[in-house]
Amino acid sequence: MLDVVVVGAGLAGLSAAGVLSLAGKNFEIWDSADQAGGRIRTNRHERGFLLDEGFALLNPAYPAAKRIFDYQALDLHAWEQGTVAAHTGSDGRLRSLTLATPLGHAGALKQAMKVLGPKDALALAKLVAKPPQTKTLGQALAEAGLNPALEQIVRRFLSGVVADPDLGCTATFGASLLRFFALGKPSLPAQGMGALVAQLTAKLAQPVKSRRRVEALRLHPEGVELDFVDVNEHGQAGETQTVSAKQVILAAGPKASANLLGLEAPQMGSLRTWWFATPTLPTDSRMLHLDCDDDSPINHTAVVSNVCPSYAPAGWHLVEVTAVGAEPTDRFLAAEEVAARAASMMGAEADDWELLTYQNIANALPRVTGSELAVDSPHLVLAGDTAHASINGALESGERAAARVLERL
Repeated sequence: MLDVVVVGAGLAGLSAAGVLSLAGKNFEIWDSADQAGGRIRTNRHERGFLLDEGFALLNPAYPAAKRIFDYQALDLHAWEQGTVAAHTGSDGRLRSLTLATPLGHAGALKQAMKVLGPKDALALAKLVAKPPQTKTLGQALAEAGLNPALEQIVRRFLSGVVADPDLGCTATFGASLLRFFALGKPSLPAQGMGALVAQLTAKLAQPVKSRRRVEALRLHPEGVELDFVDVNEHGQAGETQTVSAKQVILAAGPKASANLLGLEAPQMGSLRTWWFATPTLPTDSRMLHLDCDDDSPINHTAVVSNVCPSYAPAGWHLVEVTAVGAEPTDRFLAAEEVAARAASMMGAEADDWELLTYQNIANALPRVTGSELAVDSPHLVLAGDTAHASINGALESGERAAARVLERL
């Protein structure tokens, strides 16, 4: 019988395995994918571009990230704080408004005061400090008393962060995200978000056993019995095998974990990301360009290589465009339409933009509703980001799960 099996090598599972490694415990960590990282990974394009799996950021203010990662080795590149909000005026023309810290952008304070008055600042501060406990984030924003222009900017920004246009997560969770944004400057590692995974796996006493898929688990008085198959590089599964473990940390992702336990899976938010290469710089901005038109097909765009030049080879620029929600069934959204809209938000043309890849991420983030997955067992502990859908939430969940297991061994 094994001492501990960690099922899932995303951030939560890797964080848990790191704690077990430091404690000198005997464990195995499995993952059904061909590499560790879960929803965090970076692919190197054949032309030299670094393409993260969807638009992702590391907030260095996250407490768990501070404990776990070596920021100097990651070589973090910070985004400029603020956003460029684009909206269509009554005359049909697309206009942009820059909201940034006064020291970070010339003229930002004057522009910001067009939508952010003293009452708005107070209302936002109140929402962050004392969010209503029984409201969704969408409801809390609607009742916060913000002027309509600012409310729309905040709503569109947060819908991209939580992968939900309706902001159906709890107001408490949304307020915590806003606090973290105020405390830290979201950043990108020089080698992509996958560098986080590389640091986590480097700390493990045992390598991740990839392409190992758990088919079923059974709780017993002495431990947990797991049925699994190993899958080769062609997707062919071997014979079902069974092992027993004294303790299991289940960190297989919200839907997979729920399915293994026979529980109702949490709702998941979807994101779609287009990555474009262009030899012409659309803008020198290091901010997120937010699309504030409700009928627009996209949520935001940014020139990622302005923030982190290593994301693009010499002579090229990397642009990401992200839409929130599942692919529409009533229309086809062509890459040319996406590029044209994104370029217009930057005051540029998309004539020479080349699509590198399109990512349809159906299960990007769980919706934090206050009712997370739970199981009552002396031999199994859940880990993941269902309680706080963020990098910090996943890392802290893994640490807590490992601590509980260590108490039991």
